[in-house]
Amino acid sequence: MRIVITLLLAAVAATGCAAAQTTSSGAPAATTGSSATAGKPVDACKFFTQADAESMLGMPTGPAKNESASPVGSTCAYHPSGAATPGTRVALSIGFGEFSGTGTLSDFKDGWPDAVDVTGFPYPAMRNANGTNFAMQGNDRGCGLIMSIKKPADPDAFARQVGAICAKALAS
Repeated sequence: MRIVITLLLAAVAATGCAAAQTTSSGAPAATTGSSATAGKPVDACKFFTQADAESMLGMPTGPAKNESASPVGSTCAYHPSGAATPGTRVALSIGFGEFSGTGTLSDFKDGWPDAVDVTGFPYPAMRNANGTNFAMQGNDRGCGLIMSIKKPADPDAFARQVGAICAKALAS
């Protein structure tokens, strides 16, 4: 699982040429006024609360665990305190850097060929078919969430919940 999160974070932090970005509807994506700069890690736990994680997993969790923090991003994870299956967790990764137009989403689509667009946000986003993996691409940040073991009952509703969290992280 750490490899998947690392790969997602790496995809989110991938660099490329500057390109005009559009949402899945073809409209220009909102620009972020991010003050994130190299050397100043972004704290994913600032945007992803224990209440969010408990709502997603449908059970109580332990406190946030900042699993990685670096100058290009961080991962915040929650593990349920009474999960019947080891490895059950939910983790949000936020990375920043120079992104090419839809690089994060095309990398996401490569990893999950069943990915579908998620609309209704100021940034383009995708989720995999069962809803356990989500990615959103901002102008200078990317956001992704992976839920392990457990699957959301309603992948579209789950994507809207995750998307709201990611949109805040990308706009900050």
